Amino acid sequence: LLKKSKLLDRQFDFFTEKVIGLMVDEFTIVERRSILQLKKEVNKLYLIIQEKKELGIPVSKTEMIIIAKQYYYDKDYTKAIEEFIKIDNEEPNPDACLYLNLIYIKLQKYDEALTYVNKAIHLRPKYARLYNNRADTYRFMKSFNKAFADVTEAIKLDNNYGIAYSTLCEIYADKFEIKECQEDLDNFYINMDIAISKGFDLFSLINDPLYPYIKYKSDPKFIEIMEKHNLI
Repeated sequence: LLKKSKLLDRQFDFFTEKVIGLMVDEFTIVERRSILQLKKEVNKLYLIIQEKKELGIPVSKTEMIIIAKQYYYDKDYTKAIEEFIKIDNEEPNPDACLYLNLIYIKLQKYDEALTYVNKAIHLRPKYARLYNNRADTYRFMKSFNKAFADVTEAIKLDNNYGIAYSTLCEIYADKFEIKECQEDLDNFYINMDIAISKGFDLFSLINDPLYPYIKYKSDPKFIEIMEKHNLI
């Protein structure tokens, strides 16, 4: 049992290093194929943990996070929520709070999403990604002024964070849908251009039929930006 346990620990450490190599913070990865690779490595860790559990070996905090992430990737949000809340209750954890924010957004439970991203920001106040996620939460709540304030803070903390510029795009697009103000549409395109230049993988999104802004794909300005970045 001890020998088997040590072998599983070595395997776990090996794949954990690979995950770190792919960037544990997968939301800073701009290429979809890198995210898919990360998910594969997390799945390998998850299977090792399950084998350890079958041997009666206690689960560490890092392993609890891997289990919760696997549920998240599997879209088993009920179990993911349960695991992330368990992690956060043992000791306040900004990453667990961030995932809870993401899950509750997917479930359209925006008050709960806001509660957890607020907690995450309290725990890690200088992290651009958290302000970007709160901006996204406010965007879904149609609180555009608060969304602008948070995405501006995210960019201030990390001017090269392409995802923040894409969030800014989406805020302007959502405002345009409501008010039909040409200035909002212009700002959508300005920030789309910046987001791509900062490494955001918009190409993958515009080929996704579920992407809400695909309707602009035939717009001359959209095509101009795609051609500028050699995306079409």
